Amino acid sequence: MRQRMKALSVALAVATSLACGGPETRVVDQYFSAVRQGDDQTLGSFAAVKFEKKVEKWSVAESAPDERTPAPLVDLVKNAKEAEQAFDENRKAYRAYFLQYPIEIDKVQEAMKKGAAIPSSLKTHGDKWREFLDKEKELKKGVADTKDALDREKRLVQLSVGQVDDIEAFSGDLLVKRVLVDVTSAGEPQRYEMVLRKYDLQDGQGVKPMSRWIVFDLQPKG
Repeated sequence: MRQRMKALSVALAVATSLACGGPETRVVDQYFSAVRQGDDQTLGSFAAVKFEKKVEKWSVAESAPDERTPAPLVDLVKNAKEAEQAFDENRKAYRAYFLQYPIEIDKVQEAMKKGAAIPSSLKTHGDKWREFLDKEKELKKGVADTKDALDREKRLVQLSVGQVDDIEAFSGDLLVKRVLVDVTSAGEPQRYEMVLRKYDLQDGQGVKPMSRWIVFDLQPKG
């Protein structure tokens, strides 16, 4: 219960800070204040990246206008479903082939298991079976890659809009803001580019969750 209340307090603090000024300044201040205090819980509530150095001071040097593009969630959901469908279709195809030539494929599999050469009389079946297996390996990787990409994006969306039911049913826009920040660590100043994200989404019934800016990336400049 205490952990939940603390998380709610953190979320309220971030939302309040954003309401009191420009998002770039407020998010930068919230982020580096948490870094300086070693407050990983606060960072984890609105940031996808950690800053590993000790921070002495920071300031916003420049902020670019917001960039608005279609949110990638819809395409990632589609890609994941298509990858799973392709995998299933290939599996059905090679099972059907096995049922058509069970004796020949048993011999091919036995030779493969032993590392022996496939008899020339079974070359056509052996080539076809290898083709199925190679394709399955490729498609299996595609399923894993698209699922990983979708899971990463869903985590980012949930940082911005919170935990909502059936997040895959939401669509809309992604807002990106790029901010140059001067950070001093161990007496040495360094400029960084901080990339902020915010999701403007709704589901098929028009339900539109509240959203906030999150820290997506942070990289040194120059």
